[in-house]
Amino acid sequence: MAHTHDVPTTGYKPNLQAWFDYMLGGHDKATLLDMLHDDVVFRSPVVHTPQEGKAITFAYLSAAGNTLGGDTFKYTRSLIVAKRLSSNLSA
Repeated sequence: MAHTHDVPTTGYKPNLQAWFDYMLGGHDKATLLDMLHDDVVFRSPVVHTPQEGKAITFAYLSAAGNTLGGDTFKYTRSLIVAKRLSSNLSA
């Protein structure tokens, strides 16, 4: 089944495009790790507190990719402001 998203999934700056490609494609862990800055901060309404650092952010995002990357996964909204991305999704 093809993914149908409510937002575009192409045409972004390289790092953000790599994220979309990771979630919609092969879930290559090396690609995910390479796109994260050492001082990245992961924020989620599920976790409730900011998670700081590359290792913990990689753990959360790779788990999300494994859990949510199925046939029913889709982006419903994305907001990009400066260096921050906020995405809403459904699975």
